[in-house]
Amino acid sequence: MKRLALLLVLLWSAWVFAQDKGTIPDRYMNDPAVDLTRHGKLLMPDEVHKLREDSKGRFDISTLNPEESSDLWKDTFVKSLPLDKNPVIDMDEVSYHSPVLSPSGIFRFNITNGGDGKLYTMMLSKNVHSVLLAKSLLRKIGYQIPDIKYLPRVIIKFKNEADKKGFTSYLENVAFAGAAKNWVIEELEDNKLLLQDLVIMDSNHTIYNLAVGVTSDMIQSRRLLSSLAVPLSIVNLTESVNMLRWNVGVKDGNGIALFHDQLPEFQCTWDDARWISRRIEKLTREDWKEIVDSTHIPKAVQMILVEKLISRRNSAMKLFKVDADELKVDSNISNGVELVNGKLTQQNWPGYASRFAYGDPDSPLADSEMRSFLKSRGISTLLDLVVAQINQLPFLGTDIQKINNEKFQEQVNKVIADSVGKQLPEELPLKSWIFPTFRGQLILSRNLVTGTYLGTDNLVQLVDTVGVAVGAGAFVGVMGLPTPLNAYASGEALMMRTYAHLRPVTSIQKSLKYPFKNIMIPLVQRDYGQKLHSAATIALDPNASEETRVAKIEEALKPFKDSMDVGESILITDSLATYAGAKVGAGYEKFITASVALSPGHQVVSRFHVHRKTADTFQIYRDLGNVGSFGLSFTLDSLIPVLDVSYKKSAGHARVKFYQLNLNAKNPDVIKNASLLRRAIVSSSTRDIEEDEKGKPFILKHNFKEQSPQMKLFFWQWQWLNSSTNISVTNPKGDERFFRRQYHGITKGKNYQSYVNQLISHWVNLIFERKAGLSEGGSNPGYSYKGSGETRYLTLDEELTQTGKKIEPFVKLSRIYNGWSIDRKKAEKILDDMKQRYRFDFFNAPVLNDTRRIFMYNISLNIFFYKNGIETLLSMKDDQIKQIFRENMQQKNLMINPATVEDADTGVDKFIRFLTRFRKYEEKGDSVKANKYLLKALSQAELKVNLKGMIALMGGEENIYMNSRIDGFREGDEDGDKAIVSNSLGEFGSSNILGPVVQVQRQSEMIEGEFFIYWMMTRLI
Repeated sequence: MKRLALLLVLLWSAWVFAQDKGTIPDRYMNDPAVDLTRHGKLLMPDEVHKLREDSKGRFDISTLNPEESSDLWKDTFVKSLPLDKNPVIDMDEVSYHSPVLSPSGIFRFNITNGGDGKLYTMMLSKNVHSVLLAKSLLRKIGYQIPDIKYLPRVIIKFKNEADKKGFTSYLENVAFAGAAKNWVIEELEDNKLLLQDLVIMDSNHTIYNLAVGVTSDMIQSRRLLSSLAVPLSIVNLTESVNMLRWNVGVKDGNGIALFHDQLPEFQCTWDDARWISRRIEKLTREDWKEIVDSTHIPKAVQMILVEKLISRRNSAMKLFKVDADELKVDSNISNGVELVNGKLTQQNWPGYASRFAYGDPDSPLADSEMRSFLKSRGISTLLDLVVAQINQLPFLGTDIQKINNEKFQEQVNKVIADSVGKQLPEELPLKSWIFPTFRGQLILSRNLVTGTYLGTDNLVQLVDTVGVAVGAGAFVGVMGLPTPLNAYASGEALMMRTYAHLRPVTSIQKSLKYPFKNIMIPLVQRDYGQKLHSAATIALDPNASEETRVAKIEEALKPFKDSMDVGESILITDSLATYAGAKVGAGYEKFITASVALSPGHQVVSRFHVHRKTADTFQIYRDLGNVGSFGLSFTLDSLIPVLDVSYKKSAGHARVKFYQLNLNAKNPDVIKNASLLRRAIVSSSTRDIEEDEKGKPFILKHNFKEQSPQMKLFFWQWQWLNSSTNISVTNPKGDERFFRRQYHGITKGKNYQSYVNQLISHWVNLIFERKAGLSEGGSNPGYSYKGSGETRYLTLDEELTQTGKKIEPFVKLSRIYNGWSIDRKKAEKILDDMKQRYRFDFFNAPVLNDTRRIFMYNISLNIFFYKNGIETLLSMKDDQIKQIFRENMQQKNLMINPATVEDADTGVDKFIRFLTRFRKYEEKGDSVKANKYLLKALSQAELKVNLKGMIALMGGEENIYMNSRIDGFREGDEDGDKAIVSNSLGEFGSSNILGPVVQVQRQSEMIEGEFFIYWMMTRLI
């Protein structure tokens, strides 16, 4: 019977181990541990499961202790930590014996102690203090941990000079623990080294030393060991204490993601985590102080580490739903010198190999770079002004204003002559005239651009553009309209070719040093082509080893790869545009003017785009598209621009061919690929790639419509966008898939940069009657200098059959707050507003505590609605929906009794009206209008009901997912160049987590701007 039981245990352990768990499940998964006891009896997993099932889930198996028969753990709590025993003390001399196999980053070696002649193990590592933390924390909650003694200094004696050099070489080049100088204080005579900041322990342990590490083969589904994921994550100290997060992890879908690289190896279950969290909950602030004190780190470091560990403890209690009192945290603790407002300011600490602080990462938009940015803007503006004046030279085009004035004067002279001849006053008749126009245009600019641009995805980039345009058309002038009206009409066909070179920016100062000659992008193309030609024509010895071959290819490719950065793009665009327009205006001298304009048009665009995606991956896009548009606008100006209202409707289609070349030196086709890339860059063509037998592209087709109203009032800006597009994607094998996307959104904000450019252009025109040629920048105000924006949009993505039948619908709702910069207080206000609005704790720790300001910030909230949830909503009866709205109406402060709420107050009537229209158009087969109203319905629901109500409309948390994220450069935070991700609510309701359209975009590896043709379609953000 015992053998059978053992066999069952082993089978159970093997099954659990086979589960690849990147997170800890947030519920019971029929996975009890094998070492649980009740009333002194060891229970088999099936017995534990039966206990839970018989009680209908009321029996909490997380309250069961593991067995105490092993020497690893006892059900006790240690009041005072014991001293670690070892005869070796500070400044003792010991003899080096041999290295011990260790994980990367850790150097363990054996020594012989002259005092007792025994063999001991010493350890050098940047995370040695994390080991000491783990030792003390585990001892506090009942684990038996072998002695690990801290040694401030020790003298190591080697047999000879070769052994001493071998020691430092092993430390750096085999163990990869770091530079030897971090631990070697001094090289002494007689082949001795004086080392600092290390620990010593017995070389042989009778039990596992759990503080040093846990491996998956040790765990075997035992709660005693699998639960260690929680405490070891809490004390998972990186070298920099500043980079230690205030929370221990986040809820991610239906799991808990703790910040520990080896989390999957623990195979920790929900109940295991709750069991050990309850034990940790019993520790007091004094316990945590004692735990930190046992690490022997500097007092200033101890002060902040205590606060962070307690904060992480509080975070763990919330994540694992342990009903615990929250221990108070002082996130702004200071000692006035090394520790200021919760942040260590000193990087080097005498007596320690660890630095405990790294310093802040460089931000391309920090205050230290502002002078460079303003200089860059000045250069760009000056260049724009010069080019604009060149383009207004008489020989480069028709002087329309001059000819129009002459035509007007001719008509006036005729009227005067008639009046004189007839000796009678004459009124100006209603007359019109027409004359041909032409223009040539030079395009030359260098701009520092924030946000997406021309279908690329970089946050900050330097954009060089050069090109020419030639246009011909006609102008129609009108006279005789009632005062103070004026009008004209015009039409033109314009051909244009532009070259654009986009480079991601990490330092504005460095970008200013980029040679101005490189604005001539064809020269850059030629330079890249020459470097690739050298690489593609190298002679390789067929008898050379693979290692030699790879090294020679890497050397040949290095000049090109050093020149073209990751994220860099070269774009060549040809376009043919035709447009016609009419404008009617009125004004009082130059003090106030108003005008209405009508502008239909059509444009055909052909683009070549080469983009370096990664260190070895180069992407080539061949784009072709055409779009017809109709625009209507109204402007009101005084001595300054006042109001601009416009509406644009457009429709078109586009095709993208996407190729990818691998320039990894180990790739057998690397030489051929280098040659193909060279020919593509030099000729701005994909012809040679298409002729290659392996050159089958992804082919993407769009058929789209969009409407975009816009309003500007001084520097305030609003833009609405409604669009729909049918997408087909054909992979290189010829498999075709079909999708549909509907978009509905609004962005609003302050755009000072655009308004200043408008103001300059307005005054140049008023004073000099010339064009300034300054661009107004992108459409999103949050990407402008000192600007800020708030965007709210919904997308509905569907995969379709070839006949148009829906396979999988998916809706995403996003709220995004973005801008040039925001201080910590305002950013935390946004986070608090989101918390209050949704009644959900997105960030259960002071995650912005170390942040002074966020540059190019993007604080987003995303809600995903999956297929089953959407179908549940559409199957609901009106009475069910009304009840959900009444019971879950959005409230700011007061709790209102649902019984007293009228339907008219909840917004449900509008919601049901949108759903009715959805069904109406769905029955008619008009998917575009149907989907528009479905998005409007979900938008209304998000505005009017709380989160609980949204979940009810979707039929449960399994059909909805929500999270938040903070992006940008966080000044003052050592980890400030990495995003902060929140806890999530709900579950991923599909294997296509982000929806079918984004899923295929990521599978294809196309960049977002190309896949969604943002070089032709409008985007809000």
